[in-house]
Amino acid sequence: MIFIAAYPFDEGLVETGWAYGVDEFLLVQWLAPLASEAPEFIVALLIVWRGQAAAGMRMLVSSKVNQWTMLIATLPVVFSVGAGRSERFGLGPGAGTRAPRGAAVLRDRGRPGASMARSRPKRRRAPTAPGRW
Repeated sequence: MIFIAAYPFDEGLVETGWAYGVDEFLLVQWLAPLASEAPEFIVALLIVWRGQAAAGMRMLVSSKVNQWTMLIATLPVVFSVGAGRSERFGLGPGAGTRAPRGAAVLRDRGRPGASMARSRPKRRRAPTAPGRW
């Protein structure tokens, strides 16, 4: 679905920018990500407004984990497509140790994401949760 929708979305955005005199870089770099992520943010906001701030936060975190997992998983594929042949996605020296070290640093910082998911927010603070995110 992404492959089918991405090109028309991008082209439509650029053409709209030309029609209104807005820089295409600004549109593609800033407005496109905002437009593509707005639906999940709106759904999370609606969940929060119903007094379920923890569920709204879990939805946003799960969405980001899914998004970044797909991004990392498709890097070698995109690299090979760009090269025009099956190509090994080479990483620089030490890259194999940086990821585990980064994960260990996050683990040792008290797991802020996990503590947010475990917390029980007050109903009166629910409407402000997306703004704090």
